[in-house]
Amino acid sequence: MQLTSTLFFVFISIVVITYYLIDIKFQWIVLLIASYVFYYLASPKTLVYLIITTVSTFICGLIIQSSKTFKSGSNNSININLIQKIGQKKNIENVIILIAFLINFGILAFFKYYDSIFSNLNSIIFLSPKSEIPYSNLVLPLGISFYTFQSFGYLIDIKRGKIKSERNIAKFALFISFFPQIIQGPISRYSELAKQFFEEHKFNYSFFIYGSQLMLWGYFKKIVIADKLAPVVNTVFENFSNYDGVYILLASILYSIQIYCDFSGGIDIVRGLAEILGISLPKNFLRPFLAQSVEEYWRRWHITLGAWVREYVFYPLSLSKGLAKLGRFLRKFIGNYLGKLIPTFISMIVTFLIIGIWHGTQWKYIAFGLYHGSIIILEILLKPISNNILSRINYDREVFSWHLFKVSLTFLLVSIGRYFARADGFKYALRMLKRTFTNFNFINIFFNKNVNLGIDGKDVFVIIVSIAIVIFIELLQESGIGIRQKFQEQNAPFRWLILSILIISILVFGSYGIGFNENDFIYRGF
Repeated sequence: MQLTSTLFFVFISIVVITYYLIDIKFQWIVLLIASYVFYYLASPKTLVYLIITTVSTFICGLIIQSSKTFKSGSNNSININLIQKIGQKKNIENVIILIAFLINFGILAFFKYYDSIFSNLNSIIFLSPKSEIPYSNLVLPLGISFYTFQSFGYLIDIKRGKIKSERNIAKFALFISFFPQIIQGPISRYSELAKQFFEEHKFNYSFFIYGSQLMLWGYFKKIVIADKLAPVVNTVFENFSNYDGVYILLASILYSIQIYCDFSGGIDIVRGLAEILGISLPKNFLRPFLAQSVEEYWRRWHITLGAWVREYVFYPLSLSKGLAKLGRFLRKFIGNYLGKLIPTFISMIVTFLIIGIWHGTQWKYIAFGLYHGSIIILEILLKPISNNILSRINYDREVFSWHLFKVSLTFLLVSIGRYFARADGFKYALRMLKRTFTNFNFINIFFNKNVNLGIDGKDVFVIIVSIAIVIFIELLQESGIGIRQKFQEQNAPFRWLILSILIISILVFGSYGIGFNENDFIYRGF
């Protein structure tokens, strides 16, 4: 079941009506049942792995909690006497964390990385077709990266004493499986959602309107922009040797826009649906293409993943004893400035390597992560030099033109990084880069009228206008204007006119219909 299917609309209508008609004490049970029905309809063969993660994480959480000598509640859903005895053993927390890691990340690694790992091994050791390690063609469990990261973050937070473990396995199962976010996040924390799930929610008209508006905006970005850009991106990337470098760069730029509208559109849909249910999910995007550096871009892009790797990878690694010793050693020989930075850079490279591997173990994803980590390191190293030069020439860095230059440069650097993420493989990404810089032919984009980009003139017009609307809205948001709040302040006829135009645009200009193969959400595969 997809977020854009008719079945999904029927499903959420039943859920929302039932949710607000039932006794408010049982609303969370409606969400739990709905989440498991949704998951079964979307990915029936892989439901068992969601259950394994839920049960194993729940039990591990209880053991870690008992080791902290918190008193167990009287209304436990399971008998935890044995768990309490285990939890009293010395250093049990680290052992349990390791066991949970091996179980859940082991499942994730097996399903997500088996084929790519052994494909790389086959290519490295040059096995003959008869002796190659076979491919598995496994079906990737729906949302496995998101619920694995979310569940492991829950355990780390218990270990750090930030939260207490949930003692009702059904309530914990809702946290892991909440159906709006199971497909592509955001990656939430237990402390953010637990209270919202289990408090009573009465129907709120404002929440319903705001949530519906956010869902419509998400569908507009997904169906009208992302899905219409897909043919252009697919055509050029799959046949890049037939195109001049300027078209390859254009396709990469359009892919940046496509994946943003696809991913953020999907997040808007799930956040809007959650808002209708009275639940606030964390933001996952903050207008990333208005960032003025690649470092800032990653603070605005996939915010919950970035927060997860910072909290559970970057900071622990940066503050580790090994890197602290390395920093003290380096400061003696190369000075305080670089001596302090190098351990941070090591942590940053490891973090972005993990982000790359999170997308996949193919070399192109590893290159994607290392590319962004290296660019950020260069930005940090070059910033004092550039600031010194600009100060010496008395260059005004507060004017619009300078900000526009930095935004444009950042967007270009990010789009070049998309070569690695979207190409069919690492070697193809390198070939595309080479063709871009050696056979650019910028003038052809104006005079070559016979180039095939997979869409016609009408689609080009719709795409340009739609992207312009998104840019306009995001510029208003960046200036501090609350769009939905301002919109609700307008007279009803104007509001209904705008909403009608938005709905008609989705229905008329959206990419679907007879013979159309609906594009699934890109990050559903991660």
